[in-house]
Amino acid sequence: MLRNGKTKLLLADSWHSANISCGLTGVTVLHNWKFSSRYKGSKSLLVNPEGELYQKIKRKPEPKEEPRSRPKPMYRINKSEIRHRVAAMVNSQTGQRKLLMLTMSFPPCITEERAYRLFNSFKTTLRQSFLIKHYIWVRENQQNGTPHFHILIRDYINIKAANTVIKNLLHYEIRHHKLEWSHTEASIYNGLDLSKNRNTKKVVNYCSSKGQNTIAGYISKYCSKSTNSYNRQAWQSSKSVSSYFTHINLTLDEFLSLHGDKIDIEDPLFVDTMYCFYKWSAAPPHSITAQLNKVNNSTPQKLTNPILDRTAKSTPIQEAQAQKHNVFLWEKASSHTAALTLFP
Repeated sequence: MLRNGKTKLLLADSWHSANISCGLTGVTVLHNWKFSSRYKGSKSLLVNPEGELYQKIKRKPEPKEEPRSRPKPMYRINKSEIRHRVAAMVNSQTGQRKLLMLTMSFPPCITEERAYRLFNSFKTTLRQSFLIKHYIWVRENQQNGTPHFHILIRDYINIKAANTVIKNLLHYEIRHHKLEWSHTEASIYNGLDLSKNRNTKKVVNYCSSKGQNTIAGYISKYCSKSTNSYNRQAWQSSKSVSSYFTHINLTLDEFLSLHGDKIDIEDPLFVDTMYCFYKWSAAPPHSITAQLNKVNNSTPQKLTNPILDRTAKSTPIQEAQAQKHNVFLWEKASSHTAALTLFP
């Protein structure tokens, strides 16, 4: 990361040819590359030139001839991606916005594999019984090496009922001799806790007027401080959160006419050979937040593809044609002629 006169001159030369990505946290300018779509960030959705939301077509995985022995991947916490997901999860809410933090811990006698199994069972209960569809979780190790998890949710939860679920999971493990612990200890163990104010003992809503700045504080404290690598996933979000769009990509003319005065061009926060990043001078522009909120709260439609009917069996050639048709819609949505129609 450099911030000197030479890099600013490089930025001035590349500014007029770079494509610009506007997110809720700031603006990214590519020096010599261009973005391939109008909206960026969603893992499962796309937007066509008419502004309609569609599910992406997934290509069927090709059968593997022989399994290859590969080294087991290591997982890290993607700090930038978490920031974008948290901001999108907050911005997509209507009415009173809420952002709560759950912390799930385990007894020191538990193994890492068993902790992840219990955590996955608890996430299933969150979705099915507590109807929690929007969440982001991040792993953190305790001082004794036992993993525990921070979970960001946007709905209130009955913490007593949730702790009862964890106790039942622990009792199940003890009965089947998978956990060296007593039923008495499991009965009094409260492994789940909601983040509360130390003085008032009330649950902290990180989207409240007093806690607006604590969202960034949460990320800095629980996400950004970790540089460890793990054998298992270090963080993840629910399907609904991973489907959120986090950025809108603009051409230079569009950006200068809409938001050119919202950043300080002479003062980039990050400068690299591939891109540079600017923070918004104040809050993100209303047109950006409103447009992302609109597209993230739209109901996706089934992609109408005359080449392939997903209810019927298809040949590999048809699959390839369907994927090509999908890419065509994706590229068409990013064309300059269709770009301006997507903004109110």
